[in-house]
Amino acid sequence: MRAMQRDLQSQLRTRSVAIRDRVAALIRPLTPAQLDANPDSAGWSVAQVLEHLCLAGERSEAIAKNVLRGATRDPEAGGRAWKPSFIGGLIASSLSKPRPLKAPRVFQPGPAPRPAVVDAWLAGEERFLADLDGAGDLDWRSIRFASPAMPAWAPKMNFGDGFNIHTVHTERHARQIERLVARLGGGVGVWR
Repeated sequence: MRAMQRDLQSQLRTRSVAIRDRVAALIRPLTPAQLDANPDSAGWSVAQVLEHLCLAGERSEAIAKNVLRGATRDPEAGGRAWKPSFIGGLIASSLSKPRPLKAPRVFQPGPAPRPAVVDAWLAGEERFLADLDGAGDLDWRSIRFASPAMPAWAPKMNFGDGFNIHTVHTERHARQIERLVARLGGGVGVWR
């Protein structure tokens, strides 16, 4: 994938807002018992999926904020081409495929997600959108950081990878939440 950075930024924002709104519409009507119910005994509940997304978002956000402290603003950055790093492209590609994946240990939810996990996830998505909006004058290809899910010796990703992976990851789990809600008896359409 190769795109102008400002175009990718706009696309990721549009997709992220659509995901957030769709998932919110699915989970807001659920009772606490439904959020915690596990219709697939081998998988996660809706609350555990949201906890997983919170953990992934918080770990990535902490690393990104630390990297950004020294980043130089560049008003021309939005007009440059962006492409994923090798490792960022691999991660995004694997997350976009429908086959089951095992979550990295640092992102695995426990049996009891945090209280108010719905609100925590929605707040995290608002922070993500604010970070995305505020990053238009940063060169996404030149800023590098390590994935919180990989060992320290692993190759670093670029900043645009972080935004792209977050969006693809959330889309993946939006489909999972939709399947879980359907199994709980909620009438939902198919997420595309």
